[in-house]
Amino acid sequence: MSHKGRAAVVVSVVAIAVIGGAAALAAGSALTPKLGSPNGKHVSPGRLRLTATTADATMVFAFVSRKRKLKHGTLVQCTNAAKGCLVAKMTPWKHHKDGWTYTAMNYNFPGFWATTPGKYYWQVQSFAKTPPCTNGDCTFVSKVGTFTVR
Repeated sequence: MSHKGRAAVVVSVVAIAVIGGAAALAAGSALTPKLGSPNGKHVSPGRLRLTATTADATMVFAFVSRKRKLKHGTLVQCTNAAKGCLVAKMTPWKHHKDGWTYTAMNYNFPGFWATTPGKYYWQVQSFAKTPPCTNGDCTFVSKVGTFTVR
């Protein structure tokens, strides 16, 4: 094979690898949840609604915490709601393609995240229906967002 022939083969292989990697990255990013309301906003205390969009999901969970403590890119879960945190299953949002929603219960005990003023961090985790799974891991996690209860 001539020098020009080898160079053409190398260029072709590199192009295929780049296109394949971009396609895999695009597929992963299409399944990554995106935070909706109230991301980055100030909200009044009470029945807050968290919204997110994610394509092709079977289940979606919302995580809320007063601390931005991360472990492997996800918010560390706490189990005591009186400390201002939440882990909740979101429900499909009617009439919103790929939309998911969670409305806080109307609790009013001290420390409850939806009624206690302060800055909160939140994140959404989804489980895909037909994923491009790697090693059986079919979960996708959004970026960490914030909102402030006044």
